Amino acid sequence: SEIGNFSEFLQRIAAVLGENTESEITAVWSAISNDPKAVGVLASSGHFCLAEVLARKLDICCAAVFFSPFNPTAEFPPYMIDTRNPKTWQELPAPDGTFPYQEMQEPPAEAYRDLWMGLLTNLCTMWIAVLKGTSECCDAAELVPKDDDKILRMLLSLMAPDEVPVEEEEMRVRAEKLLLLSPSVINGAQDVSEAERDKMLGFVYDICDPKYGGAAMSPFDEKMERFLEAGEEPVYLGWGSMCRLHNEEVCRAAVEACMIAGKRGVILGGWAQLSLDMLDPDKDAELIEYAKEKILFTKKANHILLFPRCCCVVTHGGAGTSAATFRSGKPGIITPVWWDQNFFGDRFEAIGNGLRGPHFGKLNGPELAELITKVTTDPSYTEAAIKIRDEILSKDFGDVMAADRMHARIEAKKTERKDKAPAAAVEPPLPPKDWMLRRASSFRNSSGEYCLERVPSGRLG
Repeated sequence: SEIGNFSEFLQRIAAVLGENTESEITAVWSAISNDPKAVGVLASSGHFCLAEVLARKLDICCAAVFFSPFNPTAEFPPYMIDTRNPKTWQELPAPDGTFPYQEMQEPPAEAYRDLWMGLLTNLCTMWIAVLKGTSECCDAAELVPKDDDKILRMLLSLMAPDEVPVEEEEMRVRAEKLLLLSPSVINGAQDVSEAERDKMLGFVYDICDPKYGGAAMSPFDEKMERFLEAGEEPVYLGWGSMCRLHNEEVCRAAVEACMIAGKRGVILGGWAQLSLDMLDPDKDAELIEYAKEKILFTKKANHILLFPRCCCVVTHGGAGTSAATFRSGKPGIITPVWWDQNFFGDRFEAIGNGLRGPHFGKLNGPELAELITKVTTDPSYTEAAIKIRDEILSKDFGDVMAADRMHARIEAKKTERKDKAPAAAVEPPLPPKDWMLRRASSFRNSSGEYCLERVPSGRLG
């Protein structure tokens, strides 16, 4: 993904998903099929096929959950397009197989809806094998369509029901699509239907509620607290699971950006394991001295507690990190790698609560410092950040909304089953007292009538 070969990257993801399907799905199937109290399943992202298979196999309420929108729209491009990189659209074919975008230097906005459908068709085609493997693991192969074209239409109907409605029972979708995304993020998309907006339930957060044990996935320790209290609000810089061939370049860019902008900073180690030790004692002597006084390196960070206490937030723009930034009320700077990270970077700019920076692979200190200075000196970015924060906090979060939605569906299914249940059989009157049943298995004959034999009362017992 760092070199922009998204097609090959997707193919490799598909291969990995195929390799892991049997072990992962078998474990889930074993657990839920042996749980008599199971009434619903939420299956996210790469395992969304599981929701449809289990809904058919167990007749329970299932939902496929996504953390970024999959709604064909003319408002923003599909995820394979990076609006800052012409190569990502110039090589795309149109639905008729031609290549009309090769000379275009601006994104083909008039073709976004068609390109969205092209992306979804390619993704669902890739997932045909995953759905087949999932159905086999769940002993449900006979419950899904046999024909690949029908499976494709079924998956497309789940992902984009407004675009691909199906009426044939074999392809009718049983699972529901839910988006754990705040509708505030796409408010400008006028062509997204109300039915699709209704599926956008809100972001999900690791809120560390003491009522549920108070165990957050990432700690907020005394060292962090002391650093925050020791000076002005720092810049947060963290790229989660993103890595480069030379991760020391990312570390150098982060420290240099803070030094040029005159800011303190909190730098997350992440999967790249960023640390002060990455800097060269000779080449980076000035950066090292600055970092010792002004920078805190941390292996983990509680975004919910930390971001509101920073002056701005610099990240790769992953769905969860972006959600925490939107909630923080602080401006965000997104330096994306690919996929929905590009989307979130573009949305920060469209909403006005942040800026999209350079591609993660081209990150450098001076350019990042300029962006930090801009969002921390222009009050409009903070004003927009506070506005969307207040919108998000005024509603229940996505996990609560998803639980309510699933509960309503489960209760509706109970009522439906009750209404469809056959009426209780009316037992025929008991025979006269001097007629006795020989044995339990003789209660009824093949016509459903009692089989009786006259037995003298004296022989009873």
